[in-house]
Amino acid sequence: MINRFRAFQSEGLAGLLASSTVIQTARGSLEYAVQGQGLPLLVAHGSMGGYDQGLTALHFLQDAEVMRIVPSRFGYLRSTLPPDASAAAQAEAYATLLDALEIDRAWVVGLSSGGMSALQFTRQFPQRCHGLIMISAISGRVNRPGVMPWMVKHVLTNDFLGWYLATHHPRLVARSTGDDYALAEGDPALKAAFLSLAWPALASRRRDGMLNDFRQADQLADDVLQPLAVPLLVIHGTVDPFVPFDSAERLLALNPQARQLAFENGGHLSFLLHQDQTKAAILGFIGLANQGLGISDAANARSDRTRQACR
Repeated sequence: MINRFRAFQSEGLAGLLASSTVIQTARGSLEYAVQGQGLPLLVAHGSMGGYDQGLTALHFLQDAEVMRIVPSRFGYLRSTLPPDASAAAQAEAYATLLDALEIDRAWVVGLSSGGMSALQFTRQFPQRCHGLIMISAISGRVNRPGVMPWMVKHVLTNDFLGWYLATHHPRLVARSTGDDYALAEGDPALKAAFLSLAWPALASRRRDGMLNDFRQADQLADDVLQPLAVPLLVIHGTVDPFVPFDSAERLLALNPQARQLAFENGGHLSFLLHQDQTKAAILGFIGLANQGLGISDAANARSDRTRQACR
């Protein structure tokens, strides 16, 4: 068993190092990956993440005409954790990355804890953002158990424990997200993606970023939310145990023209288990679902509130 684990770690690390690029910025090293061609989507991954998580979370867009640009946020994998690791500083790092890639504007996707910096980017650089897509994303203060930092240090970033549970007890890992794991069991690719998001490999290399996410979330002001200057799409499960659905509802209330896709009885990864609906919502929002619908038309589309039942 130990040899299998070590081989898994070695192969995983080699894959991570070979699939990303690192650039130097005023705030240190910034790792990122780019996949696809077409409209640029800047993806702010969630906790327990890194560039690989962002790519996996949106793997269902790989055949669409979009370019997924996914940096590893501060403290994740090969990205530096600078002294100022705030959402505002992270938003500046996103702008630096777009500059390096010679991209003026992008659609922005905030996944889970990545929602904090995605929102901040739209506030600091609205002229560089076509629109914002929030998926199971934090948009305001979220109450978390005080034991969570200890859990991150000693349990959630234990590489062997994560590998063992994902390999031998996947249902136990899946239970934490509040989703129906049975929806993924018949699809090997979807099952692998689900488990890699629920508890990723090489979690120890994500520890600093996870702890920073908790610090930043704890510092969010109650009045952090305000109307956005860009179009908005919110995708969220109604029984998400990590980011409560009322967080999405508060954001929607401030942006009545926003689009919504809510998964009834869906958990934190409901967007992945119902990837066909999620894909259709995203492509419709950015104007690719209908060849006659341009970006400007999609940006000014009427409010579209949809709730999907999770079965």
